[in-house]
Amino acid sequence: MAIVPGSDVLDNGGNITGDFLTPGNTYNVYTALPSAGVIEGMPIPITGVSTTPSPATIPVALTPQVIEDSSNPGRASITITPTATNTEYALVDDNGNEVYPFTTPTNDTSGVGSVTFGNLNPGTTYHVVPRHIGSSDTPAQRQASGADLPVATNNFGLSVNTFDVTVIANNAPLPVNFKIGGRTETDINKLRNLAPGTAVEILAQPLDNARKTHLKSGKL
Repeated sequence: MAIVPGSDVLDNGGNITGDFLTPGNTYNVYTALPSAGVIEGMPIPITGVSTTPSPATIPVALTPQVIEDSSNPGRASITITPTATNTEYALVDDNGNEVYPFTTPTNDTSGVGSVTFGNLNPGTTYHVVPRHIGSSDTPAQRQASGADLPVATNNFGLSVNTFDVTVIANNAPLPVNFKIGGRTETDINKLRNLAPGTAVEILAQPLDNARKTHLKSGKL
């Protein structure tokens, strides 16, 4: 239990702040009269205290940043910033396997903390799990208590859900034969708004401008 003077709450714009708050935890907030005699570590008094508390859950993190890992091309990274004080973060997969152990964030020159988990699989959901520094709770225990933030590495965090295929033919005619998801198509406009992971095979003209045959295919 923590006691927060009403004057501090007013000074902070109605917010309760402090190192005693841990991301992912849910707290019961009571209001008490100064005469209630509330003491840390003791049961909440019967009189002078609100009978029905207001539950408040501290978010695990703000919006995580998901980008391609510059040190591992084709792989993803998840960055949590800003981080909470006195808090360390672990990363587990959907099966509860520990991908990264609890890690203490690093502060920049402005005192803003961050922690980055790199070399991750794209198109995968991971779970950010926080705990108070000094705690012996395991990631599984923290997840069971509700301290869990799923983060997907789909599209490396791009805000788009569909993609267009741009065909550059220079002086050659545009392709008229291609496949989308294994299905033969002839309408080039169907190369727009394709879902991630769609296989596209484009059959170019038998000869390009250098009179060489070629076939281009790929996957979004």
